[in-house]
Amino acid sequence: MENKILHTKITLSRYADGLLCILYRKYRARIKGVYSDAKAKKFSFGEFQSFANKYISGDIIEICNELKDLNMLNFTVYDNMIYFMHLQDDAIDFMERRCMNSHFDLGKQISNSFFE
Repeated sequence: MENKILHTKITLSRYADGLLCILYRKYRARIKGVYSDAKAKKFSFGEFQSFANKYISGDIIEICNELKDLNMLNFTVYDNMIYFMHLQDDAIDFMERRCMNSHFDLGKQISNSFFE
């Protein structure tokens, strides 16, 4: 099955882009450590809440749905809160292509997404 996201111009909202950058950065750090690829893609409620409450305002479920609609994120909602997140392969492919661009700075993108 062909990955459609590789052939499409993607436009993300500021917060969706920032969230994706944070998840990707955490994923890359885990891969370099002792996590398997499958485990590195999974984020629990506690892991997610630690940075979501600090940086993301607005409807977090709406932000996650934006990424889910692009097949970049899967998540479970319990009691109107994100309980579990799973970074999808399309998100990793998308971010890896962005990071190959010499003008793309992951840390700067995260800062721009949340602090401008």
